[in-house]
Amino acid sequence: MNSKVTGSLLIVGPILSMAMWIALLPEIGGQSVSDGLDALLESEMNTRIGALGGTIGMGCMLFGLFFVSRSMKDGDSSGAVFAEIGGLLLLLSIPMMYISEGFYVAAVEHANTDRSLAEGILTAKLGIDGFGALIITVGIFILGLAITLRRKFHVVVGYLLMIVAACATIDEIMTDAHPIIPTVGWLGMMLMSVVIGILTLRQKGS
Repeated sequence: MNSKVTGSLLIVGPILSMAMWIALLPEIGGQSVSDGLDALLESEMNTRIGALGGTIGMGCMLFGLFFVSRSMKDGDSSGAVFAEIGGLLLLLSIPMMYISEGFYVAAVEHANTDRSLAEGILTAKLGIDGFGALIITVGIFILGLAITLRRKFHVVVGYLLMIVAACATIDEIMTDAHPIIPTVGWLGMMLMSVVIGILTLRQKGS
């Protein structure tokens, strides 16, 4: 994949997804399914736009990371193997993410005609979220390991990517994790995507 396209995906993707999710999607974490559905209904149009825009942005980021993994999978070294495994996990997570975010819209659409169905859809969405997010974090951790072993960028980039991905993984596994862990994990992964995107563009220009 063209380095300019890959770098652009890695930069634009996380910025778009965070902007959509923070600005438009209501925060329903910690609420009951019923209360969460009410929050989504209060800003139905924002929910639709935020879910669509956030999904497009996150998809761009994951595709960008997948293309980075593809650039390292040549050869028989352990780094190449890890790059391929990490890339496949990230590719697997993309359809799961699109289905999960689509459940936001489906829940809102059915809320006025069949409340119990809408709550069931939202419950399924939350379940997919947990499993899909775990695949993403593990895939990014393995990609960070591959970057470190293959020296794709500076070794510090690989270590930092593994650290933030590990924090995000802990957040998905532990229900009582310290609030700083998801912040470091998820925001850190978004930031590292931008950093890798910039480095990819600079490599192209050098």
